[in-house]
Amino acid sequence: MPESSECYTNFKANIGWFPEDNKIAQREFRNPEACTAWCDQHSDCRAAVISPSYWAYRECFLVSTSDVTRRSSWSAAIKTKCPESSECYTNFKANIGWFPEDNKIAQREFRNPEACTAWCD
Repeated sequence: MPESSECYTNFKANIGWFPEDNKIAQREFRNPEACTAWCDQHSDCRAAVISPSYWAYRECFLVSTSDVTRRSSWSAAIKTKCPESSECYTNFKANIGWFPEDNKIAQREFRNPEACTAWCD
């Protein structure tokens, strides 16, 4: 399987099942890099999923969950590995958030998680 960008696991074979209501979008498959780059353009995207190579019209699916499971002949890259300098994020974690006051850059009223990370970018 091809490697994906540094914000994703490598594409894993036989992984690709996700609930239909987690599908954000789908389009014609170009290559794995284009699929993960497209995922990066959607703040709620947690995985890039590719349909089987034997499909006449192969597709890239963007999904809003990282819980992508076994599906024969499909492949998926999960958005998880983000270096400190990257503009991608881990999922929000409960009961985490203490930091020294001198590390605070700015603050404002909370709207939603996506707005918070977009503002940080």
